[in-house]
Amino acid sequence: MAETFGVHTRKRRTGLALAGCIIVLVTVFGFIIRHNQLLTGVETALLRYLGQAPQWMHSLSAVIAHSFSTIGCFVFLGIGVVIEVLLLRHYYPKTLSIRRAVLIRRTVLADILVAFAPMLYVMAVKWIVMRPRPITSVGNALLPWDPSFPSGHTSVASLVAVMVWLITAHWKNLATAGVRADNADKNIGSAKALDIHTVRVLCNIARTISVILVIIVACSRLILGLHYPTDVLTAAAAYPLLAYAVWLIVQSFESR
Repeated sequence: MAETFGVHTRKRRTGLALAGCIIVLVTVFGFIIRHNQLLTGVETALLRYLGQAPQWMHSLSAVIAHSFSTIGCFVFLGIGVVIEVLLLRHYYPKTLSIRRAVLIRRTVLADILVAFAPMLYVMAVKWIVMRPRPITSVGNALLPWDPSFPSGHTSVASLVAVMVWLITAHWKNLATAGVRADNADKNIGSAKALDIHTVRVLCNIARTISVILVIIVACSRLILGLHYPTDVLTAAAAYPLLAYAVWLIVQSFESR
């Protein structure tokens, strides 16, 4: 019992330390690049170059801009919750009755916290740093009303990626647990073995697509000239790290 408590404590401390470091480093970095004229000039030149991309890229980027807006954030989060609930209902034994419902609710709420909590920081740090939008965004009808650093759209894409990783982690764990249960009953066949292999392949494909999605959304913000490269890079790197920190903290309480 004491050893288990120690593991939970270490997880919580690690999560808090990681979250604290990310919050401080990102905020300080934001102030540094906001006042760095040389970096701003280099990034602006790059945005002007990317702005010469073919028209179809601009059109696609405009669609992405609408899809990964604030409303899109809640839509994607809601879709992820529905998928996760259906998945958990399928894998958790119905014989658990009330305990099954409690397990599903706790798991889903924990994952919502892990996926969405970093977004609260992103929204806050935007108004703390107050980095102006690049000059290439002037006159753009898609220009958001909030400051530039870090990229909110890239953060929404990262939220989607985090949800995908959480859902696939549950899928793999539950599918594996099902195979182990069948093994214990000496009632496993080749079809079940193939099923767990298929689950792992599908999970890896989904995770790869989610990472590619973040890259595509980040690039679309640069093509439209609405964000500096450091805006999207910071969001793409800091968001999953902060989500992992929150996950560690949640796990330290959830596993007790």
